[in-house]
Amino acid sequence: MMRSPREPLPVTADPGLFEALGGRAAVGLIVDGLYDRLERDQELTRLFRSRRKGERDRLKEFFEGFFGGEVRGIRDVGTQRRHLHRLISAEESARWLAHFGAALDQAGVAAGPQAAVMRLLREAAARLENDGAPLAVLRQAMAAAATGDVDAVAALVADHPRLIDQRAGDGATLVWTAARRGRLPLVRWLTGHGADIEIPGSAVHMTQVAVSPYCIAVRSRHQQVAQYLRDHGAKVDVFGAAFLADLDALRGHIAAGLANAQSPHEDFHPVTPLHHAVDGGSAAAATLLLENGAEARTSGGRLLTSAANQGSVELVRLLLDHGAQARDAESLGPLGADRTIGELLVAHGFDLDVPIRAQETPLTRACRADKGEHPETVRALLELGADPNAPNARGRTALSIAAGARFSRSVALLLAAGAR
Repeated sequence: MMRSPREPLPVTADPGLFEALGGRAAVGLIVDGLYDRLERDQELTRLFRSRRKGERDRLKEFFEGFFGGEVRGIRDVGTQRRHLHRLISAEESARWLAHFGAALDQAGVAAGPQAAVMRLLREAAARLENDGAPLAVLRQAMAAAATGDVDAVAALVADHPRLIDQRAGDGATLVWTAARRGRLPLVRWLTGHGADIEIPGSAVHMTQVAVSPYCIAVRSRHQQVAQYLRDHGAKVDVFGAAFLADLDALRGHIAAGLANAQSPHEDFHPVTPLHHAVDGGSAAAATLLLENGAEARTSGGRLLTSAANQGSVELVRLLLDHGAQARDAESLGPLGADRTIGELLVAHGFDLDVPIRAQETPLTRACRADKGEHPETVRALLELGADPNAPNARGRTALSIAAGARFSRSVALLLAAGAR
């Protein structure tokens, strides 16, 4: 089973470790050695199928930052969150660690730095273990939990006992799914059979941060479920208090020095109470945290992106006023309907012509066939100053993408703006 984290993992190692390893070149050798081995290991093939262009370069950037070097690339949800949907056994975790150790040996890393690396990785790898029922059974159980089918869940748990706390996509457990859907009888049954009511989950269209079953029950307005969980020991820690805008509880946690606490359910990328307040949509909780020393610059791009996706001008202004960097945002808000957030971010340094995450510019993204035609967004971007000829990371322009998608209105707007 995936282990419930207790203490947060370090976000990155001390810079001294990076130097002891031999710097960027050595980290590159280590990653190449590791993934050469992983690609040859038939027992781990299912976990390492990605053939995305530039995949190893991204991994080198990640491990460079993790080992204490320059932080480059994308900082978002961390390793635990990226792997929650995967079924990873203890044996597979051990094999991965063994391959990493062999890659360190091959790169000529001395014994001291090698031991430091393995200490960092061993706990991280243990937290990725999520062993239990086969994927098909897990999906069946989650579907039953969503509908509140107590008999079906009970039968599956009887056949696969570890299923009761097994995590599916975004970390959701059976009790988390039942709480989100307001299935009180099933929540009672699971709690009575020993389900862990504190394991957090997420639903991307509702919240990016991982929150407890109690928090998702409150957010989903299932008050009976929420009260039942509280009556059976559900806690409201600093992250839950920030997410739910429980300001009295939040003040108590702040007084205890937790304004910048690192979530134990995240790793390598800072996720603090401020992230929970912003994802929860509470300007009041975010203001309280910022007034008491919360850091908006750390992962400011993620914070701004969340606020912009919610269409919250108030949160975007608040974060910018406290040092979040507009250039790191990945959303301009609901441009087609309201340009206020887009105007704010551009005025504070957001570059409309730089591909986001080394993929699409806002304009090329707005012209993609799989997104549907959005001429109002294309118009807004052009009027905000987007270069109609700025290419995406693959060299394609908005005009070529819109023409290929047969978006006639977008094509007309681009041509009128000087696209070629």
